[in-house]
Amino acid sequence: MNWTVDPKEQWEKSLANALFTIVALKNDEIIAMGRLLGDAVIYWFITDVFVLTEHQGKGIGSEIVNRLLEHVKKSGIIGTDVSVCLMCAKGKEGFYERFGFRCRPHEYEGAGMELEISNM
Repeated sequence: MNWTVDPKEQWEKSLANALFTIVALKNDEIIAMGRLLGDAVIYWFITDVFVLTEHQGKGIGSEIVNRLLEHVKKSGIIGTDVSVCLMCAKGKEGFYERFGFRCRPHEYEGAGMELEISNM
């Protein structure tokens, strides 16, 4: 999916249906965002973390991920563990590894998988 090509209606609905969303604005225009999906108890999925190219390298993406992870921590049930998953763009693995994410497959889990369905 490409956020610059996908219909605005699709993005507006996806933002409204997320469990938690962080949006960075400049002059009332979205320059960066990140969303949390999942069941809000055991499994969380970080998705759609992006920063417009001209605003990258300023710590905005890191701040978004930190705030998403902080929300997960505050929402957890004391004495339990949760799983935070994500699929990142190719070449961006190092960015997420700084937060403690591990690439899959690894010793406990297989590769992540994806299916895109075209609604015609």
